[in-house]
Amino acid sequence: MQNTRWLLTVALLLASGPAAAQGQPAPMAAPPPVPHGYYQGRPFSAADLAYRRGRRLRKAGIVLVCVGVPVAVLGGLAIGGTAGSCAGPNDGENWGCMGEIMGYGMAVAGVGSLAAGIGLWTVGARKMKQAEAQGATRLSLAPGPPRSTGVGLRLTFW
Repeated sequence: MQNTRWLLTVALLLASGPAAAQGQPAPMAAPPPVPHGYYQGRPFSAADLAYRRGRRLRKAGIVLVCVGVPVAVLGGLAIGGTAGSCAGPNDGENWGCMGEIMGYGMAVAGVGSLAAGIGLWTVGARKMKQAEAQGATRLSLAPGPPRSTGVGLRLTFW
């Protein structure tokens, strides 16, 4: 008897459907997301997308070169400043040996960053030139700052 009441109650609840909210506005749906490669509903051309990919590679290469050069120079200075201090027996108080090891580590990391940065920089620049040859525009379609007239160019450092 109890099972029958329980099944009947569940069946009535399922058959009645969702309860309507009274006095509340219908929830608003979020606008659909803009797919990658589109600006204000217009798709970018394949050349523009290739230009953007090349520009991202070039910017990453510039950052790696700008970080790698000072790190390699500081590593070389650390090696030169502590040269010969690691030659004696291990007496436990020889901190120059640690400086020399850190200098070699910094030099290797700096040169590695420099090599990767030069590679990314050149590949990105080559891809940008190829995209320009295919008809890519160098102007940015990014919206301007708030309260702008809507007309203008976006200047970049490079």
